[in-house]
Amino acid sequence: MLTQAVVLSMKQFVTVHGAIDTPRLANLHTRTADDVKDELVSAMSQSLNEVQKVFTSEALVAKFEDERKRLAKSLEGDAWKLIFPGKVVFARYCSLIGQEAGQIRQAYLKTAINDKPEVFSDVKRILESFRSLSDSSYRDH
Repeated sequence: MLTQAVVLSMKQFVTVHGAIDTPRLANLHTRTADDVKDELVSAMSQSLNEVQKVFTSEALVAKFEDERKRLAKSLEGDAWKLIFPGKVVFARYCSLIGQEAGQIRQAYLKTAINDKPEVFSDVKRILESFRSLSDSSYRDH
């Protein structure tokens, strides 16, 4: 489980740090296309250079090892309950009881809906607000 947790953490790290900032270019209507192109290429190159610094082989190896040590240390006590990726723990639990994760998830949702429907009140409210927004936008057009 430890290696799976580290890999999941690394994937999250890449997602968070791997994005290239989109440059904000001002006054496009008063500038030449070549001027805008040069600024765009320069800004994108700078962003790419910053990302490449984060993702050097050495930096990735160090990040992997640091995360492995952090997660391994958390297993010495109860800290793992707070920092271990739930997806990994859930998958391990499902394999130990010989059940598919999807089946367990569905059973949990069914039980929660039947026994404590108020648990989903926030989700329901948010979805209803989306529906009212989309309904009003259709009426406006």
